[in-house]
Order: sequence, then structure tokens, then C-alpha cells
Amino acid sequence: MAVAVKNSSETPTRLGTSSLAVSSVMGAVFILGAAAVVVQGVPYLWEISLGSWLADQGLSFVSAAGLIVVLVVSAGLLAVLGAALVGPNPPKGLRGGVFATLVWLTVAMFLAVMVGRIIEGVLATMPAVGLALMAFVALGLLVWGWTLLTRRTAPARLEAFEDQGWFSADRYKASQGMRVRRATMLGILFLGASGIYALYNHVLFGTAVKDWALRIPFTDRWIPLLPDVRLTLPLVLAAAFFLAGIPRHQPAGLRGLPDRDGSGGQQGLLAHAQECDSGHHRGACHRGAADVLPVRG
Repeated sequence: MAVAVKNSSETPTRLGTSSLAVSSVMGAVFILGAAAVVVQGVPYLWEISLGSWLADQGLSFVSAAGLIVVLVVSAGLLAVLGAALVGPNPPKGLRGGVFATLVWLTVAMFLAVMVGRIIEGVLATMPAVGLALMAFVALGLLVWGWTLLTRRTAPARLEAFEDQGWFSADRYKASQGMRVRRATMLGILFLGASGIYALYNHVLFGTAVKDWALRIPFTDRWIPLLPDVRLTLPLVLAAAFFLAGIPRHQPAGLRGLPDRDGSGGQQGLLAHAQECDSGHHRGACHRGAADVLPVRG
């Protein structure tokens, strides 16, 4: 079996279990903070400054268009800042860890609120006890998530999840099937645009409340989720459909190549080269530079 070597000048670093967990949590906090700035801070500052003045002048359309431009620019600047903080060669498993942390925090929040509403129906006259129980449930979910994130097997699982290609736009055999890929992406974008147009003009956006928020049980406080639904939800859906239209491929952790030596196996990139023994058997690890097939990534 011939060995293919991937020529790469940059190799992702590997973090320990605790370092990867801390970095994943910090990345999730940064993304949540950036989302709060884009979803809450920028629209609020726009509303108290130019937005109200343009609305008084009868230029509501100009105000909405200007807000969209400011939101896109703000999101782009925060994305550049995040990329600069991570660096050009992020640690292996970090993207998967950040995504898993965000999903766990979201699920924990909704589960805690659901449990709180169930308790609110039973202990409506004892709000202090209900809030304590809800906080205990939320804290337990967070501790459980941290325990899962700091297990010894967590880095390997996060790396395997990241290696599936969900967090990278790298293409495998990018020159093959370009027309099919482009047609598929255009079809997905057209379908998404049609759905957003229908929702905006006929179904959801016309009757939806202005802001989406989640009420905290036993209180009159709300957790803001999405402000100005008629404006921000189409942008979120458009971004989701755009990301869904990007072709994803299995990364080149192991690239199967045609069998040329008649051994029945496949040629590919070995993630961990086997150690050579001192016997007379000539294996893949005994091959010289002339036997190595370079593969450009």
C-alpha cells in the first residue's frame, strides 16, 4: 500500500483537555457577546440616534436600509476580530468545542425555563422557592455540560466532529462536479429566498410581534432573543440558507486513492504512521522518498 503525504506548512496545534474546554467556553462567550452587540446594541443605538430622526422625517425605508447596512458591517467587523483572536491556525477541536458549548447553553436555557414554568404552575404563591429550584436546574445542567467537556475523551470526539467538515469551507476535489455544485447552491438559495419572501409578505412576518423574547418564570423580566423580527429574521434565514448552500466535503484526513499496487487496499494519507520493526518484512514505513506520492491540499 503506497503512502500519500499531504504537504502542508501549517499544522493545527492540539490543546489539552482543560485548555480546550476553557478555550471553547471563551469562544462561546465571545460569540454570545458579539450576537448581543449586533442584535441588541446596534439596533438600540440606531433607534435613539438616526432611526428616530429618519422616522420623524417620513423616511422609514431609509432608516431600515441604513440599519441593515450597519448590522452587516458590525457583524463583519466582529467576525474579523474573532478570526484575529483565534489566529490563522486555530487549535484542532476548538470550532467543534465552541459549537457544542453554544448548543449546550441554548438547550440548558430552554430546559431551565420550561422546568421553571412547570414549577410556576405548582408553586405560584412561592416565587422564591420556584426561582431557587429553577436556578438549581440551570446550574446542574451547566455543571453537567462542563463535566462532559472536560472528559479525557472530549478532545478526540470534538476533533472527529470537526473533521467532518461542518466548520470549514475547504473542498475535496474542488475541480470535480463544479456545475452540479453551483446549480445545487443556486437552487437552495432560490428556495430560501422564495420562502423568506412568502413569509415576509403573507404569513409570519406580517402578524408576528415586534420582538421575540423569553419570559423568566416567577418574574416580569424577559430574555431578548430577536428584536424587530420583520427586519432581523429574514437576515438570519438568508444567512442560514447561504451557509447551507456552501458545499461541504469530507476533509482530507484520509483521502482514498485508486488501488495501484494490487493489494486490495486503498492509498491514502496516514494520520498516524506505523512504527517500523527490525524484521525483514518490508512495509509502508520502509518506503523511501521515491515511493511517496505527494498530494497537494
